[in-house]
Amino acid sequence: VAPNTIESLKQAAPLPWRGQRDRVYMAQEAVDDELLAKWASEHSTVNPEQFQEQQATRQKHNVSYSYTGKVQSHGVLLVLDEKRDYEIVGCSKNTREFLDMEEDAVMGGNFLSIFEGTSLSKVENLLRDNAESSCFVIVTVKGRSLSLNLSRMGDRLFCEMTPCSLKDEGQFMSHSKTRSSTSRLQLCGSCDTLLQIMVQEIGSIFHFDHVVILRFDPADNHGEIVAEKANSHVPRSILGLHFPATDIPVRTQESYYLGGTRYVCDVEHPGVDVLMKEGEPDPDLSRVNLRGIHPCHREYVQNFGVRATIASHITLDARLWGLVVCHHYQGPVKIDPHQVMACDFVVKAFSIRLAAVLQDLEFARNDYSVILQREIYEQISKTNDVRLGLTTGPSDMRRIVPECDGAAVIWNTQPGIATVGDTPSKAAIGMLREWACADDNSKFVSSSSDNPAFASDALINRTLAIHSMPDAMKNDEGEDEPWKGG
Repeated sequence: VAPNTIESLKQAAPLPWRGQRDRVYMAQEAVDDELLAKWASEHSTVNPEQFQEQQATRQKHNVSYSYTGKVQSHGVLLVLDEKRDYEIVGCSKNTREFLDMEEDAVMGGNFLSIFEGTSLSKVENLLRDNAESSCFVIVTVKGRSLSLNLSRMGDRLFCEMTPCSLKDEGQFMSHSKTRSSTSRLQLCGSCDTLLQIMVQEIGSIFHFDHVVILRFDPADNHGEIVAEKANSHVPRSILGLHFPATDIPVRTQESYYLGGTRYVCDVEHPGVDVLMKEGEPDPDLSRVNLRGIHPCHREYVQNFGVRATIASHITLDARLWGLVVCHHYQGPVKIDPHQVMACDFVVKAFSIRLAAVLQDLEFARNDYSVILQREIYEQISKTNDVRLGLTTGPSDMRRIVPECDGAAVIWNTQPGIATVGDTPSKAAIGMLREWACADDNSKFVSSSSDNPAFASDALINRTLAIHSMPDAMKNDEGEDEPWKGG
């Protein structure tokens, strides 16, 4: 992205969930838009006029790329207007299948008239609570048991209903299936073990072929698979693979952060159209879990051979830390509401425990750093030489920088260079010094943990001392970092 583009993006209003990483997100959005437009132009199955109309709607409502005007076929969607006493102003084109009512009979009617008895009381209480987040109850409509989920977007309420069994209500309202999972998470004090326990527990809830945890890098927002559980139906392991930031656009990440567990029961189903009353604007479905799958995302997961997916967000310090993602290869999957509730509960418990473990690690790292600094200071005092104190003894300066294989101290007088560990030749280090001290800052390149596109001129030279030099001394020979793009 050109520097002037970045400067213009900085003027945009930041989203509250982004926090200090807002500059990274804004730069990524420009790339997301370009890639989406390129994808649409290269696919003959995409109607250009319809695509442009959807893009205009997305930009108008500031919604995610998942806007398709469709919902998945395993449930029914009703769009309600709160200001008009919960009038139904829109519905998916499958109301007959779930409500035994034609679309014409549903459209324009009162939402509460669909329910009777205890189901009506449940829905009235739900509306009275006026909750900002998604709320679930189990209701009966024309003898059919349905899980009802209400979510709000502006003046509109979105009612999603999916089939369920009344015998599930006890599991649905309690979290008995999650007790052992949360106990295992709370007893774990290791980050790696915690991640592995998490994929095992989510796998036991859904019984999908493949469960992974994707972590977003805070520096450039690319994703890394940090934990994995796979059975024999998974073609190959993707543990340790890195995915470009553009694989999951910023607006899609926002939908994950603001919404609950997102699941697609059948990737190959084209979806069900959402009808609106005449004169009503198209709805923003970005907070609707039942929303249809975007054709670009459909193609992406089909390239992996996946037929059903589940994704739940992991939050840390009020930001999107990563995702728990499940893939199923053997065919479409029916997902019960109590499984989704259990997943939400376990993921929240995991997020809390992960924050505590990472905080403990940070405290331990700080304590370790203080001890190292004290030892190095003592070495310098004993030798009365800064160069020897930094490069000799059990606590040389390599231990301060994580994963540092070698280090060098450079000074102006001869011999000028002292090294420790695995380093380039002194001649090469001298050339590196001349290059780093030159005025041409354009020679600086980015790594996965530092993006100089956002660094001010005043910070460039300081970055050399604390980042570029340790990178130059790191021995990457034979350690090819795997990358995967879509």
